[in-house]
Amino acid sequence: MRIRPIPVGMLVTCIALALVGCGSAAPTINPSFAGGSVTVEAIGLQFSETIVNLPTGVPLRMILDNKDAGVPHDLRVFEGDTEYAKSAPVTGPGQVEVRFGPLPAGRYQFQCDIHPAMLGTVVVGP
Repeated sequence: MRIRPIPVGMLVTCIALALVGCGSAAPTINPSFAGGSVTVEAIGLQFSETIVNLPTGVPLRMILDNKDAGVPHDLRVFEGDTEYAKSAPVTGPGQVEVRFGPLPAGRYQFQCDIHPAMLGTVVVGP
């Protein structure tokens, strides 16, 4: 039996396809989080909730549950020019989380930077 070498171009293509497949896996959301947590859905190019509440004095987490099949979304939490958290994009269906804080009481924004019209408010309060 004779073993033939694989052409370099074919090998590169196979490796590239394998890596693309690896990149599509949804990140795992850790269910055990000691702090304030909220989930928002992205569906129909909008957030399911545009106002969410989180407590002061503890670490915070927002989970983006992207229900838009084949559409990428991300999640950024900010106030003015100050960014508190930014997720990697996740193509739906899939989830991604951001962790930040603790933050003082106040109003902060969250947004999908890929679709800037997707905007909401995080109310941090006692």
